[in-house]
Amino acid sequence: MSEMRLYDPAGNRLYLNGEERAAFLAVARRQPARDRTLCETLHYTG
Repeated sequence: MSEMRLYDPAGNRLYLNGEERAAFLAVARRQPARDRTLCETLHYTG
């Protein structure tokens, strides 16, 4: 298994921070059920 990295080889972050995750969920909650479910699944399972 490869090691956990926060940045890709070009120096870009690979993950959202807590504030970005909260904003993502806030927007997702205003979407139709199908889209909201996908977004929440991605958020809670990574």
